[in-house]
Amino acid sequence: MPQPSTQAEFHLDIFVDNPENLGLLLDQAVQRLIPAALERRQGILVTQVFPDKYSVEVHEDVICGVVQERRSGPNAHKIQLQNTSMT
Repeated sequence: MPQPSTQAEFHLDIFVDNPENLGLLLDQAVQRLIPAALERRQGILVTQVFPDKYSVEVHEDVICGVVQERRSGPNAHKIQLQNTSMT
């Protein structure tokens, strides 16, 4: 289950102990943040911070209705951003 950070309704940190659960954990986090994103008319940004840590947040730079994925770190410039719909 996603563990909330200090900004629980707009930001969640996900720690993955089993890669098989990654999709489910990220889906649950996105679903949990959709109401806040729609209320703020913003999208959701999912960032892979480390291989086992992800940040899921309502973000002003993401268009409302869109979930955008990115990776941070030294190879981030090599990863193309992916957009998906929140529907």
